[in-house]
Amino acid sequence: MAASHINLIRNSKLYISTTNDTTAMKAANTYQLNVLDGFSFSQTTATAEISLSEAGADAKRGKKSFNTSRNPVDWSFTTYIRPYKRTAGTTPVAHSSAVEKLMWESLLTAGQTVATPSNTSWTPFYTLEGTGSTGMTMNTLNSDKDILTTLYVFFELSDGSNKTYYRINKALVNTAEIDFSIDGIAQIAWAGQGETLEEITLSDMPPSTAGKVMPVHNGVGSTTLSGTHGVGLAGDSATQKVFEPEYIRNKLSTVTLVDANGGAKDGEFYQIILTGGSVSIDNGVTYLTPDELGVVNTPIGGFTGVRNITGTMTTYLRSGGTGPDHDGSTAAKGYDSATLISDLLASTTSTSNEYVLNLNMGGAAAPMVNFKFNHANLEVPSIDVADVISTTINFTAEGASMTAADVMEVKYLATV
Repeated sequence: MAASHINLIRNSKLYISTTNDTTAMKAANTYQLNVLDGFSFSQTTATAEISLSEAGADAKRGKKSFNTSRNPVDWSFTTYIRPYKRTAGTTPVAHSSAVEKLMWESLLTAGQTVATPSNTSWTPFYTLEGTGSTGMTMNTLNSDKDILTTLYVFFELSDGSNKTYYRINKALVNTAEIDFSIDGIAQIAWAGQGETLEEITLSDMPPSTAGKVMPVHNGVGSTTLSGTHGVGLAGDSATQKVFEPEYIRNKLSTVTLVDANGGAKDGEFYQIILTGGSVSIDNGVTYLTPDELGVVNTPIGGFTGVRNITGTMTTYLRSGGTGPDHDGSTAAKGYDSATLISDLLASTTSTSNEYVLNLNMGGAAAPMVNFKFNHANLEVPSIDVADVISTTINFTAEGASMTAADVMEVKYLATV
């Protein structure tokens, strides 16, 4: 009898792709993600029970259980935020990209049906990989769809030599939580569901052929790829170089707020010095499963619900500070956290505390990620009493109107 083997998490690998056809996989649509400890995936079974309940001395007390359906696959994993540089063309032009680009595509868009490969985009993606300070940009403008981009998630589990492979089919990214605790590295916790989970073989996995997976494992610096990779030039003769992905230090992060209420404080500028916080994005995904008798039903797909983007920021309760006004002058203005609380408490005539909120994770220079919310509705901050008095600021990101999708803009900037 062959010896069994025990799979260890430290030997695990994870891949994502927009296709399960290995012949169609290329660096444009298939990525390897280096995930953190604690990833999970499972598919459970829904059951129904029929029981007997009789009266009398010889009452029957039995029951019968039935497997009725498979619940959607639940999966979750965490990645660091890792922008990287690539160059393309005979006179190399540097572009910003990101290891987790496909995850953002699935979180925010349903994908394009028609597009032309170029230096900044490739079907079916909306993400634009700009040059220089433009960075890689994306937003929620294309997220008002009932079905977003589906992914295939591949897991390679191993004891070091023997390997077991699983694939989640037609997975949807439901939630993403971006953490910016100041003593950590910027990261995103991704979670969602999929239709089915199945064990596959090595031949079903993304191929190891050069140029088939982006970026090169662990970002080997200045690696040259040839062919059409969907992130560079079109045509078989095109080449590009991919450089090692970077990490982002939360300690350098900054936040600015500009009052957009149109009232007495309209246009006033606030700088918040963070001690921590997070941004949560939720697509409200729900799956449909038939309920036919005599078979074990499986999910037939998921669809989006209400888009919900919220955030929280923690800071010390600071008062009496000075800083530049929003108009760029150097006039002394005490716009710190205590002043913000005072202004919010005084705002009794407006039913919306609306602000333009800019969060620069990693600071103002590359590598960094900018999250911009043009219509962030702030709650009155709570005051937390401890050795150092602090405050927590919660916000909800919304569009310009209830039907508008201009909720969030994201820009990745690699060191180019």
